[in-house]
Amino acid sequence: DLRDQVLVWIGEEIERAVSVHLPTPYSDDWELEELWKFCNALWPVTVERAAFEGRDDIQVEQVEEALNEDAATYYASREELAGAETMREVERIVFLQTIDSRWREHLDNMDYLRDGIGLRGFAQKDPLNEYRSEGFQMFEELQAGVRSEVVSLLLRVDVESTDAEQPPAAQVSAGDAATSSTGASGGSTSSTGGLAVRSRPTANLNYSSPSESPSGFDEARVEAGLADEVAPSVEQRRVENTAGRNDPCPCGSGKKYKNCHGQS
Repeated sequence: DLRDQVLVWIGEEIERAVSVHLPTPYSDDWELEELWKFCNALWPVTVERAAFEGRDDIQVEQVEEALNEDAATYYASREELAGAETMREVERIVFLQTIDSRWREHLDNMDYLRDGIGLRGFAQKDPLNEYRSEGFQMFEELQAGVRSEVVSLLLRVDVESTDAEQPPAAQVSAGDAATSSTGASGGSTSSTGGLAVRSRPTANLNYSSPSESPSGFDEARVEAGLADEVAPSVEQRRVENTAGRNDPCPCGSGKKYKNCHGQS
């Protein structure tokens, strides 16, 4: 059950935006319009911005609390509309899809970091310490990116239950588990085991084979304003052995290459 965790992540996104646009306790320094633009990009905010403008008696925490309550209410209404069981399934699918795409991108970035980390020695820096430090920073960025993307998708993708539309005998093979249909409104609906996920207003979120292009998940990322963050395809690189016969063996045994894996 990811519901409580999703609400925590929503609160973290709001807290981050508040710290940027409301940097001080003084209302003269506040950028309420920009803050409301950011929040409206995630969900339709119902809190009136005018209630906080030009008021010295309002604290930053009050603005953040009001936005948090509004976002939680909106998420609860989406869950009520789709059904708790359906919403839990959508949370699981979106989370796993996001982890998958972001993790593959992270591994590719770590490959590039490892390829060039040896050059840090020319700057009198320990390459191992630099690799550990930057690798940890990149992992933290990975976690933050996953949280932000999951929140954006879950708040902006329309979800509805399709249990009533399922045939009595649901004999669907694993390869055909995800099917999609186009409604009269022009939007698309994808159904997977009794749930439909429809992005607003026309893009669809199809949980289908990763080999299909473009995937419904990537289309939903575009709809959620994440088009520029779509994970690139991972380039497969072949690493060839370039060790000389008298060089240390790349396997790490400490032996010379000719006396270890270079024997032939």
